[in-house]
Amino acid sequence: MKLKVAILTIIWPFLLDNIGFCQNLKVADFYAFTIHPKGLPVMVYDYINRDIVMKIMSNKQENNAGQVVHIIGVENNWFKLDKCLVDEDLWIKSGDLGVFARNFHSTLILFEKPELTSTKIQLYENNEILIVKDFFEDWVSITTNINGVKYEGWLPKDKTCSSPFTTCP
Repeated sequence: MKLKVAILTIIWPFLLDNIGFCQNLKVADFYAFTIHPKGLPVMVYDYINRDIVMKIMSNKQENNAGQVVHIIGVENNWFKLDKCLVDEDLWIKSGDLGVFARNFHSTLILFEKPELTSTKIQLYENNEILIVKDFFEDWVSITTNINGVKYEGWLPKDKTCSSPFTTCP
């Protein structure tokens, strides 16, 4: 009995720290590329707001885009990555991921809310990087800056392109 109490005493802080972790996790299945607007490395964390375990470098020749990553969840403005980079959970802050729209160089339509019946925000210049802020079901919340004007809205995730190096069909 004393051994069980000793073990529980040792692991209890870890359990308390991790119970409830990911309770608010929204499931996502989405690809995007890492991006830092100033060309700095994108920090990858072991848990939300914890230790930096990796830095993904920006490619200055490609508008500071970095590596394509697979997002599997979202919680409190953090994106949980698939275990494809290393065999552990990894997290990236909201705002450090980007996409292009599939209809590159044509009219982009964002929505005010993640629903097709919401107010449309029409953008005519569509060759800018869209910064990923959040997800809701099959929708992506993005922000972009065109000619000094900031736009925010929702885009169906099937209208995004996760490659910073090619255009998607």
